[in-house]
Amino acid sequence: MNVHITIYGDYVCPFCYVGDEMIKQLGEEYDLTVEWRGYQIHKEGKSSRYMEPGYVDRKWNILRQLAAEME
Repeated sequence: MNVHITIYGDYVCPFCYVGDEMIKQLGEEYDLTVEWRGYQIHKEGKSSRYMEPGYVDRKWNILRQLAAEME
């Protein structure tokens, strides 16, 4: 059975990249059709340096954990 997945992602979002890698892994196990749709996620067109203190560090820690789990 083929499963159709529509993914909305921002090209500057590191979590979207991690999600892409996870979908590729799922595609090796399941019959998937993946449709990518662009979606502007970043906050009001501002880069992460304008977000609240500690935001970037917290997000990088999450990304490191996800990467370790994918190895």
